[in-house]
Amino acid sequence: MQRGIAAVEVLPGPALSVRVKAGEGERAYQTRLIVGADGRTSACRNWAGFTVLRDPDRMVIAGVLFDWLGAPEDAVNIFTNPERSQFAFTVPLGRTRFRCYAGSYQQEGRRRLSGGKAVAEFVADSVAADAPPEWFTGAQLAGPLASFDCADTWVAHPYQAGVALVGDAAAASDPTYGCGLSLVLRDVRVLSNLLLAEGDWGSAAHAYAAEHDRYFSSIRRQPDWLTKLYYEPGLVAMLRRACAFARLAKDPSRGPDIPGLGPGRPATRPHTGICLGRINQICMSRSQGNQ
Repeated sequence: MQRGIAAVEVLPGPALSVRVKAGEGERAYQTRLIVGADGRTSACRNWAGFTVLRDPDRMVIAGVLFDWLGAPEDAVNIFTNPERSQFAFTVPLGRTRFRCYAGSYQQEGRRRLSGGKAVAEFVADSVAADAPPEWFTGAQLAGPLASFDCADTWVAHPYQAGVALVGDAAAASDPTYGCGLSLVLRDVRVLSNLLLAEGDWGSAAHAYAAEHDRYFSSIRRQPDWLTKLYYEPGLVAMLRRACAFARLAKDPSRGPDIPGLGPGRPATRPHTGICLGRINQICMSRSQGNQ
C-alpha cells in the first residue's frame, strides 16, 4: 500500500496498467491484475468500461447518530409497520450512542429526510414504525441526518480485461438488510482463494466473477421477497401479507434470515421460505373477486 497517491486512470487490456498521481508528478504501473474496491460510485469501474445495472427505486432509508437514546444497549432492535410501509431500527455503539435508521417505501407525499431540521420528522417516522416514543426523549443529535436510495446496483460478471471488482464496486445491495460488509468479505475471500489456486489469473478472475453472479443473485432475490412482503403498498400486497403472515405465525422458520444465513442458503424452492409466487396467485384471485 502506498499513501499519498491517487489513481487517475485504469488502462485495461493486454498492457494492463494503472496511472497514479503523487504530489506534482504522475506515473504508470503495469500489473497482472487490477482490483477495484472503490465503492458504489467506483471510478475504476467506469475506467474499465463496465455497464452498471440498477433496480427500480422502491425503498429509501434515512440514518442518523444519536447520543442518550433510551433504547437497550445490548441488542439491535428492528421495528416494521407493514400497514404504513415503514421500518426503523436502532444499533447500539456503546456509551449511550446509537446509529438509528428509519425507512419507507417511496410513495407520493413522502419526502426525503436530510439535515438537522428534519430530525423531528425522523423521530416521527421511527415512532410510526412502532419504535417506542420514550426512547427518543432526551436523545441528542450526534451526527448528520441523510437519506439514501436502497435500490441494488451491480455489474454482470465483475471481471473483464484484467480488472476485477469487489464490494460495492461490483454490487451494492439494499442497505436495509445489512449484507454489504458480508458481500465484500466474501468477494475478497473467493477471489483470493481462486488466485492462489490457479496459475492463470485471468481464468481465476473469470471463475470469481461467475461465482459472484451466483451468490449476489441470491442476495437480490431474498430481499426482494421481504420488501414485497413487508413494505409494498396496495391491495394485492395487503392480501399477500394476510396469507403469508398466517403461515409465518404457524412456522416462523419459514421466514428467510438474510443477514444471518447469507447467500449460501438455497433460495429457489418453496420449502426454503415463503412461496411468494403461489401467494401472489391467491391474492390476485381474491383481488379480482372483490372488484
